[in-house]
Amino acid sequence: MRVVEDCLVVGKSSTVPRLVSVRAAVMDKTGYECFVNHVHLKESGDSAVVLGHAVAFCKRVSAEALSVAPNRLVRFIISKNGTDWTVHFHTLRPDENYVSDDLEGYAEEAVLVLDSSEL
Repeated sequence: MRVVEDCLVVGKSSTVPRLVSVRAAVMDKTGYECFVNHVHLKESGDSAVVLGHAVAFCKRVSAEALSVAPNRLVRFIISKNGTDWTVHFHTLRPDENYVSDDLEGYAEEAVLVLDSSEL
């Protein structure tokens, strides 16, 4: 994990320049971070177990982000659609958002938003 052009990035260094040019062309910093920083989980029976794994992942990323960028708050978006789960994360910025404030508006999936200050 490192900070590249004010974006918290997880991944190989060889992919960052290509993605930085994509970000500059079509998305804000928050969208770029969520594009790069996400994991997929597959449920095989027990939603509570998968949710537990997702939250544990968030805690681990939060600790790593704190060591790389101590003054940065991170937002985690855990979503579930059927048996497919995804965790996205991005730097918390006052003028950018990846998820709607109306979580009830997501009719096709369940969405949980956690900030690193809550973990």
